[in-house]
Amino acid sequence: MGDLTPHNIFVMFLSIAVLLGTAHVLGELAQRFRQPAVLGELVAGVLLGPSVLGTLFPTVQVFLFPLEGANAFVLNALATIAVVLFLLVAGMEVDLSIIWKQGQTVMKVGVGSVYLTIFNRIYFRLVISCFFGEQGGDERDSFQFIFCDRTCHFCASRDSKNIAGHEPI
Repeated sequence: MGDLTPHNIFVMFLSIAVLLGTAHVLGELAQRFRQPAVLGELVAGVLLGPSVLGTLFPTVQVFLFPLEGANAFVLNALATIAVVLFLLVAGMEVDLSIIWKQGQTVMKVGVGSVYLTIFNRIYFRLVISCFFGEQGGDERDSFQFIFCDRTCHFCASRDSKNIAGHEPI
């Protein structure tokens, strides 16, 4: 892994500042359009990732977010901690009394979203990928899975509001 030099530390803090700043600005922008801040934060991740920044400015993307070395190790560790904390906070915000009151609805929505995710995954993998003649095992597989998963959770949240007559959990 190697030691962190002053240059590595500077680049690490610069990377974190760019990530947090972009996420904050796009989160605020999303809220102005009456969307959840997390939507803008997710868009920030896409913009700073290999899909946009890596395509338009590959040297900047590799400089800020290297794939190997000490900075990559530190950024991966911070990302893991951030995901754990995000899930912890999301779990703490769940109102269990609503889940117990709407138990059958919650079970239907939860099971339905799992099956819908699996169905969409199979559909995208077998039908769409075969149509374009692509082989499995690349980074597009991860994107397809995440896209299907997020789409299903959005639909499940919307449906739970319609079924239960109140805001989704």
